[in-house]
Amino acid sequence: MGILLGSAFPVKRMRWLKNLLATTLLPALASELATLGELTGQTLGHGQWKNLASLSFASGFLIWLAIYFLLPRPFWLYVLGHELTHALLAYLHGAQVYSFRVSSHGGAITTNRTGVLIALAPYIIPLYTLLWVALWKIVDYYYSLSAYQWLLYAGMGLTWGFHFSFTLSMMKECQPDFQEHGYFFSWVLIAGANLLWALVFLALTNPAVSWGGMARSLATHLWKQYTYWGHWLVAGLGQWVGRSVSQRGSTGT
Repeated sequence: MGILLGSAFPVKRMRWLKNLLATTLLPALASELATLGELTGQTLGHGQWKNLASLSFASGFLIWLAIYFLLPRPFWLYVLGHELTHALLAYLHGAQVYSFRVSSHGGAITTNRTGVLIALAPYIIPLYTLLWVALWKIVDYYYSLSAYQWLLYAGMGLTWGFHFSFTLSMMKECQPDFQEHGYFFSWVLIAGANLLWALVFLALTNPAVSWGGMARSLATHLWKQYTYWGHWLVAGLGQWVGRSVSQRGSTGT
């Protein structure tokens, strides 16, 4: 699965710059993990997970895992969503899509433009989850579904599980999407985006987790991580400069 360029324009990869950017994002990744662990621990420790939204979301997620591991996997459905996301992001970037191919063995689109967001969008955006929520909102606008809120969250959990499981399985494959921008850079962005989605779903399904509290926790961990690594980097550079100066001094004498 991937993107085929339908023009003669070369892809400017700038691998070293992307790898450098990915390296600077590692503390942010650690901050997201720490925030998710902290909020999840608080939720489980105080029994705040015992609400309709959380239980429904978790049930949907577990149902999908059972389907994924025990039944034939609907890979063609994943490929369809994967290539649709490529195409949608290409259109949003003003590109033209010349062909769209989907099968149970893989798929691809042909376009005249590519980029980081176009290439990595299927691994970052849970398309079926967004479509499920949009469909729910449209139907609820005309026919009240307030009595079936559990179904909304169960569907979110199931479709998020679909996205999460297939994304993990694709990350170990030799995907052209990753080769285009580098595996390290791609994996860091994908992990960071999906951790953010996990935080969003935790806040959406748990009334005890406020958006403000989540933002403060994330900001605190970001400050701690970047302060720690900043001090480590400055200390390391200081030692390197000191050794260089002393070596030059000894050479000059």
